[in-house]
This record gives sequence, C-alpha cells and structure tokens, in this order.
Amino acid sequence: MTSGDSPPDGPRVLGSGLWAGGGACRFDCVYCFASDPTYQPGPSLYEEDFGVDARGGVIQLSYDTELFHNPGPALRALSTLSTRGSDITFATKMNLPESILTRLRELGEDMRTRGNVLSVMVSMPLWSSSERLEHAVAPVHLRVALVGRLRAAGLHPFVGIRPILPEPFLTDSDIGRIIDATVADSHGYILGPYWFRTDRLGLAELDVSLRRAPVPWLDDRPEWWLYEDKAREDAIRERITAAGGRCYARSADVVTAIRKSLAAPG
Repeated sequence: MTSGDSPPDGPRVLGSGLWAGGGACRFDCVYCFASDPTYQPGPSLYEEDFGVDARGGVIQLSYDTELFHNPGPALRALSTLSTRGSDITFATKMNLPESILTRLRELGEDMRTRGNVLSVMVSMPLWSSSERLEHAVAPVHLRVALVGRLRAAGLHPFVGIRPILPEPFLTDSDIGRIIDATVADSHGYILGPYWFRTDRLGLAELDVSLRRAPVPWLDDRPEWWLYEDKAREDAIRERITAAGGRCYARSADVVTAIRKSLAAPG
C-alpha cells in the first residue's frame, strides 16, 4: 500500500488492487512498471489499514494491477470500502461486462445516498500503438465504448492519458483521436509522465530527455527513470480544453470535482 500526496480537502489513500484479489497484473503492457520483471508489488492492503485516515478522502485502487482480474473478491472489497465515508475510484483497461457494471451501479447509488462518489478511470494512453504495446488489454474502441457505458450507468468516468509516451509511441494524431472519441462522456482527463525501472521501450535510443527521480507515490521513494515533456502536456491540456473537456492534476481531484458538482443546487 502506498499513500499519495494529500489533497487540500482530505487525505488521499492509494491502495494496491492486490488487496482486492487482483493479484499480479496479467496484461503485461510493455511500458508499465508493474510488468517489469524487476518490479516487486507492495504488500497487500487490509481493511483496517484504511481506518480513520481514509475517511473524507479518496480511496484509489489498482495502481499496479487490474482490479477485476478476479471479480468476486474485487466486488466484495468495493462493497466493504463503499461504507467507509470516502469517495472511491479505480483504473481499468478492461472491457467491463454488464454484470459488473450493474453491481457497480448499485454500489454507486448506495454511496451517493451518503454523499460519496464511485468513479472509474478508463486508461487510454495509446491508440495506434496499443495492439503492439498493450496487446492483452481491451482494444481501444471497446475502452472508448466503456466510457459511454459507465456514464450511462451513473459511474462518472474519466480518462487517463498516462503515461504520456514520446513519438512514435503516442502521436499527436493519437491524442486527438482519444480526446474526440471520449470528451462527450468523460468527466475529465488526467495526464502524467512516464516512470519506469527498466527501459523496455528503448527510449535511450531516442532523442528524449531522461532523468532519475524519486517516485512520488511510493512510500519508500525509490529512484526510477522519468520521462516527461511538460510542453507537450500543456499542449494536450489546451487541446482538451478546446474540445470542451477539463484536465485535472490527479484522479482524486476529478472525483472531488464530481462530488461537488453533484452536491451543487440545481
């Protein structure tokens, strides 16, 4: 389990989906740190670890695995956490079936009666390179459709365009396609740099800037490689805004904005 930086209005708790029965991620996305053979998942997270500190904040699951690799344990975990007085969000690259969406909708409706939000981030960092670099996940067009299905189910989807990889992996055309395909149903977007332990993409052979830096979301702050292009991130934010979308710094910020919008009169 790891803890992220605290948002202004409450603590943010970042929990591994391993606790919810996800197990090690099976998707083996080439760029993902969780697929790196040298990566060791953190310890499992138990219910009591959330405790008082999680209440009033945002519980974020599945930063290093897919929560619904094992649907039964995942739904039981979400059911338990949904009563804790916190907002909940998790990330997915799966094409979640209707049976799971139905149960999530029920949990979300119950949480809303207590003033909380259940939200889902659909991870979409690639388009044209997806089949090659994330060959085991749901195809991009199904994840696009999932955003709409989540919106229809009242599950407040948003889109993660992260990590932002350099060209040729993520092209400007890809970015436009992702935004255009999802902006009507997404509550927002989050962007992020690329953290990695081993250079499985061969970035060292490209004309890009890499540096070592402490990983901000891990408690022991190990040093990994970091690729970031702030100018490109700014350009993507401008493109999202021009399309009528909103960009946020963190998942917790999106969820907080959703909760406030639901509580607003009218």
